[in-house]
Amino acid sequence: FHLIQAFSPGEVSYEEAHQIGKELADRLLEGKYSYILTTHTDKGHVHNHLIFCSADNITFSHYHDCKKNYWKIRNLSDTLCQEHNLSTIMPDGKKGMKYNEWAANKSESSKKAQLRKDINQTIRIVSTYSEFLAFMEAKGYEIKNAEFGENSRKYITFRSPDMSRPVRGSAKSLGKNFTKERIKERIENKRQKAIFPSVHNKLIDTNAPNIAGNIGLQKWANKENLKIVSAEYNKMLTHNLHNFSELEDRIALLHMQQKEVNTSVVSLESQIR
Repeated sequence: FHLIQAFSPGEVSYEEAHQIGKELADRLLEGKYSYILTTHTDKGHVHNHLIFCSADNITFSHYHDCKKNYWKIRNLSDTLCQEHNLSTIMPDGKKGMKYNEWAANKSESSKKAQLRKDINQTIRIVSTYSEFLAFMEAKGYEIKNAEFGENSRKYITFRSPDMSRPVRGSAKSLGKNFTKERIKERIENKRQKAIFPSVHNKLIDTNAPNIAGNIGLQKWANKENLKIVSAEYNKMLTHNLHNFSELEDRIALLHMQQKEVNTSVVSLESQIR
């Protein structure tokens, strides 16, 4: 199968486009299908070509090409573009941006685009939702309705000194990844990612129907799983870590050091502005 992922001219570098293509392939194919990714700049705009095998390498199942998967791919691509603060195309039949907002985005002066960028950058450097609010306020934003609960308002709002009115953190205003629920979820998901990739996600499921009933495949899967666990353990030893308790202590120390650096960065950004 062959996918093409195109970006607006002048909006993304070759390197970032290639990275987004890799993220799309990894999220879509989940490590099951072999693929080749190339990034081209020969058409006046950067675009990716993703070619992947029709059968997966685990269960040998055939990839199901249908409308549902088409929209899954499109939504994945749009989500990645939003995470990288890039524009997306509105589906036909749905209300798009107003012309003046489109023009502002095109000239890179849209305040909403800057807000999305600040939100994305802040999510990358914080560990909790409360830290996110503190860092956004340090960037100069006035934030209201950030709390959760029965008596709380539905939408969080952001307002920078150069905004004439607050901007809602709603799917309609900023995008589905910028509601307060989604912001909190993105931070919590980021926290759950360890320094090393999860071993569990890499292991082959020996209880899968096509493996459980085949002694040869079971032996192969057990051998591959042993290799995976051994490789992850060697990674821990490389970092002088001998158990998961030491790993958690190291992560906590790194988070504390990162917070100190991030606080300095936010302070400098505020001075520059």
